Amino acid sequence: MSEGRHQQSPMDAEHRVPRRNGGGVRCAPTAGSGSRRPRASLLVALIAAVVSFRHMHELALLHGEDPLAAALLPATVGGTIVAASMSLLPATRYGSRGGLLP
Repeated sequence: MSEGRHQQSPMDAEHRVPRRNGGGVRCAPTAGSGSRRPRASLLVALIAAVVSFRHMHELALLHGEDPLAAALLPATVGGTIVAASMSLLPATRYGSRGGLLP
C-alpha cells in the first residue's frame, strides 16, 4: 500500500458507498437493503403487538373481566399509545415543546 492512501478491501467497496453528509462521512446502504429495514421493523412490531394483546387479554380474563371487555382492553391501550405518538410526532418535527401536565 502506498503512503498517504487508504486502500479499501473489496468487501468494504462492495457493500458500502461512502458519501459526505454535513461534514461527516456516512455509509449509504447498498441497493436492495433499504427495503429490508421497514419489513423487519413491521415484523418486530407485529410480533410485539400479538404478544402484548395476548398478555393483556389473559390478564383481564384472570381478573374477572368478561370476554368482550378482555378483548377490547388491549385495543384501547394500544389505541391510546398510537394516538399519543401521532400527536407528539408533528410537535417534534416542528420543534415545539410540550407544556406542563395538569
